[in-house]
Amino acid sequence: MKILFFGDPHFDSQTPTSRIDDYRVMSLAKLKTILDLAVEHGITNVMTTGDFFDKYEVSYAYLNDLVSLLTEFRDKGISVWSLIGNHDLPYNNMAYFKNTPLSLLFRSNLVKHIKEKNEFIDPILHKQINVFGIDFTKEAIVDSIKLDEGQTNILIMHYATENTVPGESIETKRISKFDFTVSGHDHAYYPPLELDNGNTIFRPGSLLRRTKDDYNLVRDIILYVFDSESNSMDAWVLPNTKKASEIFKNEIFGEQNLNLYDNKYNELFNKEYFESEANNILEILDVLPVTVSKESKEAVIDYLKESGVKLDKEV
Repeated sequence: MKILFFGDPHFDSQTPTSRIDDYRVMSLAKLKTILDLAVEHGITNVMTTGDFFDKYEVSYAYLNDLVSLLTEFRDKGISVWSLIGNHDLPYNNMAYFKNTPLSLLFRSNLVKHIKEKNEFIDPILHKQINVFGIDFTKEAIVDSIKLDEGQTNILIMHYATENTVPGESIETKRISKFDFTVSGHDHAYYPPLELDNGNTIFRPGSLLRRTKDDYNLVRDIILYVFDSESNSMDAWVLPNTKKASEIFKNEIFGEQNLNLYDNKYNELFNKEYFESEANNILEILDVLPVTVSKESKEAVIDYLKESGVKLDKEV
């Protein structure tokens, strides 16, 4: 039995301003490539980490295109699964989810909701694989999940880890009990993180490259495929993906883009940092480790000034 995992897709019919191609056509083509891979390799379940759509309003024409393609998955015996990401969730409130396009796809059963626990039985090995899902806003569930010993336990979550998205990351120690974790929300790709107990965290990054951030200019689009026979997770590069130079505007590659994603926030904002005696925002910036670039600090100060925040001293 094989399960294919991919990062936040952010399906949308509108092309981001930084791109020169047709985002609608490209997004559908990537999903079609996943369908072709699943058919070729006998994969019966494909799962995404959430943010299925980029926004709540989707054109009827584009939604119809997606429904047609998702129907192909169903007709070929392949189930498509998704978490609920923050882009799928108006006001970060589940009470409003029922009025979203992803909710419509759930109700049509063209996309299945990855709930707290989903059980899969390998038809050949008769081995049980448990897939646990953590939607955005449901972080607390992770601590109450009880695992079945002797079975493979996989977590897929719409949260970052290692504090790469401050305030919206789940600590590594809280998910270390799972054999494999597939983490979304953070759109950058990170190499697999092997924990001391031998379990591994996978962070594929988003399926689609919407922004001109540095990490989108250099990365491949990574998929992960779990194989129950070998009990392993393998990385696949999505084929037929164009180079960044073919999809982003030329001037982007000449810009000195400020990259605020290089810092390891779990190391920056550690226990000792929060115990510091800084009294105001400028002192907080001053005591940040040297791994935080001067440009990053200046960007924070400029943002605060533009927002009308009165600083204690002139910088």
